[in-house]
Amino acid sequence: HAAELAEGATVRREPADQPYGERSCQFLDPWGHRWMVQTTIASPTIDEIDARMEGFTVTATDESAD
Repeated sequence: HAAELAEGATVRREPADQPYGERSCQFLDPWGHRWMVQTTIASPTIDEIDARMEGFTVTATDESAD
């Protein structure tokens, strides 16, 4: 993040931990390209994600039912 800013990028969204187990940010490079960078920081269960995202519902399909 700091390296991109030093090269002239503009922050669109500061790095932040997401409830689904990723840390992500967005920036615009000097040539107008929008970048989204993320990395996995945790592997929460569906129940944990659902609890962290109040007002949202996480659903999963049972692929074994096919």
